[in-house]
Amino acid sequence: MTELWMTYGPGFTRGALFVSGFFVLALWAASIALRDSSIVDIFWGLGCAALAWIFYVSSPGAEPRATLTLVLATAWGVRLGAYIAIRNRGAEDRRYARLRKHVVDQGRSYVLYSLRTVFVFQ
Repeated sequence: MTELWMTYGPGFTRGALFVSGFFVLALWAASIALRDSSIVDIFWGLGCAALAWIFYVSSPGAEPRATLTLVLATAWGVRLGAYIAIRNRGAEDRRYARLRKHVVDQGRSYVLYSLRTVFVFQ
């Protein structure tokens, strides 16, 4: 187990920090400007693909199975992101709109609520 972590741990850690630091905070800021929290769903699959790429590039001596996994993870992430983007084109997903209304009706700030409950948990 220690050898496995020594080989793959640093890549996984860098990938997780990149995804949490860039995707979460940048998407949250964009969602505030757009008033659309559902953009996080579009980029969720792409974030998984980005993690696969970071893991692949930072791993020593990628073998054919790793390349196949990278291709499949990338295809899945792009397909999922495109599907959700097409489905939500032009409007916030109704579930997030309902959540926004519920939070605002309670007199709370949706901006901070969305960071804590929507974006960080993604």
